[in-house]
Amino acid sequence: MLLPWCALLMVSPVRNFQSDLKSFNSRGSKYDPDKSVGADTKEINWDQFLCEHPDFINMYGNGEMPMFRLSKRVGNMKRTKVEKMLIKHPYLMLKVLESENLRSIAEQLSQVARLSGNEHSKIENAAKRVKAYRGDVRKITNYFLRDLGISNDSFVKIVIKAPAIFNYSIGKIKTTTRFFLKQGFTLEQVNNILTSRPKIFAYSTTSKLLPALNKIQDIVGNDSYHRIISRYPQILTINVEEIDKRSSFLQYKLQLRHSRDIGYVYAGFPPTFYLSEDNISSKADFLKEVFNFDNIEMRDTMVTYPQLLGLSIEANLRPKIQFLLTDSGNGGAGLSLDELKDIVLYQPSILGYSLENRLKPRIKRMKDNYISFNYAPMTLMSFSDEKFDQWLELQITTWSIN
Repeated sequence: MLLPWCALLMVSPVRNFQSDLKSFNSRGSKYDPDKSVGADTKEINWDQFLCEHPDFINMYGNGEMPMFRLSKRVGNMKRTKVEKMLIKHPYLMLKVLESENLRSIAEQLSQVARLSGNEHSKIENAAKRVKAYRGDVRKITNYFLRDLGISNDSFVKIVIKAPAIFNYSIGKIKTTTRFFLKQGFTLEQVNNILTSRPKIFAYSTTSKLLPALNKIQDIVGNDSYHRIISRYPQILTINVEEIDKRSSFLQYKLQLRHSRDIGYVYAGFPPTFYLSEDNISSKADFLKEVFNFDNIEMRDTMVTYPQLLGLSIEANLRPKIQFLLTDSGNGGAGLSLDELKDIVLYQPSILGYSLENRLKPRIKRMKDNYISFNYAPMTLMSFSDEKFDQWLELQITTWSIN
């Protein structure tokens, strides 16, 4: 069979075109690879078809496989149907195949952002969880990278974490961004919120985000709430009613006196907004039992250092307390329970310092120089390394107590 003259110049595009057609499921097409019968029963030669529609030649000459992408989008479509559509509506099909929406999220993103091979694979895998993409990948990506100034690496992390971001319109994304800026957040804080919790774009600014922001602002005050939200944006996903319930629980469990105490706890340790009640109760009950705290002592400790609620009992609190109560002759700090309780009430952060990197090394250095910890300042563990060295040197050169 003689080929049209233009087909002689496009052997590779023809092969790619035919290979691409095989992307669609078919139990035996009635069309011959070299010719086919269209819906109007007119015999079609695919070589001639490509000659008559050179835009297809250009597409396949560049190694594109658009029908393979189309097959993944539309699901189980028979190849015979696609062939008929190509023959009967070539210009319409060309527009469909040229559409950016046929490309995977990773393919589209790689045109406007830098992706490593590993990131490309992660995005492809993450995108499988999302059924459809309605947004404009290019516009959304450019908005984050250029207008908001989010770094390439941060934006890639957003996509891996929440590929459904491309299901939002660019208008919705801009509206949410402007909302946070209008509430007094800096652009850097907005970037951190969106990078850490991109699913926030799914929430209504009026019925969800604004009530949550107002509630948090009322509790922690104007000076703290921007910082808290930018570092812990997941707090915005909590219903206002749930925040009220949590505040009542904290007031009862931690023996807090008034709303200002609740604000101190939230501001000092924002995860108290979303940690489970069982988690918080276990820490509070443990400390109360060990130190025999009364209601006032419990309140004072929690308001001063609510970070204690984030420490594991078995991996953190119990080992530190045991070390501090162990006799110095057995490798401990040598404190009595009453002495340790006084220190905890004065500076509860002592239980927050690293056992291996701060408590033990400093106690050992003191013991090596015959300095007893129970005669040291209660704030000793809060000293910087430089200040601790200066204090220790002063004790060594003046007096020491065994």
